[in-house]
Amino acid sequence: MKIAYPTLLFDRNIIDGRGMMCSFLTLAIGNNQGMGDVEYGKIYDFYLPPGFLRLYDGPAVNVEDMWRILGKGTSNGGLVVGTIIKPKLGLQPKPFGEACYAFWQGGDFIKNDEPQGNQVFCQMNECIPEVVKAMRAAIKETGNGKLFSANITADDPNEMIARGKYILSQFGPLSENCTAVTCARRNFPNQFLHYHRAGHGSVTSPQTQRGYTAFVHTKISRVIGASGIHT
Repeated sequence: MKIAYPTLLFDRNIIDGRGMMCSFLTLAIGNNQGMGDVEYGKIYDFYLPPGFLRLYDGPAVNVEDMWRILGKGTSNGGLVVGTIIKPKLGLQPKPFGEACYAFWQGGDFIKNDEPQGNQVFCQMNECIPEVVKAMRAAIKETGNGKLFSANITADDPNEMIARGKYILSQFGPLSENCTAVTCARRNFPNQFLHYHRAGHGSVTSPQTQRGYTAFVHTKISRVIGASGIHT
């Protein structure tokens, strides 16, 4: 079954007239999930007309930019080898940096796992300098570019922005990427935003007849500005 909504029904920003994903989710997905007379209501895809789609940010940076930073050209750059540093919890700053250095001897891309950020035993202002040191050493030794995606996710948008600014200040000329989506996308418009979809299974699981699929979740993340998505 296909359902069409007039685009005029969706809310717009006061400040710039742009589209709001929260309004789209409320109307197209949120309300129908709770209706008592709706027995099944899983969303498998959605379509936004081109003019309406352009009201959303979309990704500013894509895989071609990753290839360029890694020295793989800008077309058909091939596989980008990435990892998350494990264990995800418990590593202190120095061992975390050492693990980054070891992976970068052959790998390209490291990202924080979703619980990693600014824990009392591994604070950002102690851990990130170790990562920067590891990245510089790996670039010097291998002759290849390296990427690190830092977790700036937070409840408070001001905290997200503060984390993003700190990350960029530490990486300096090395920095071409950071993570978190609309808030980060607009405050750091030139950065690669890697989207970690932690918790999506509660909505996208094939065991339920409600919610939406992982494909829809991925599509939503791209519309609002994610450059890449964690699978």
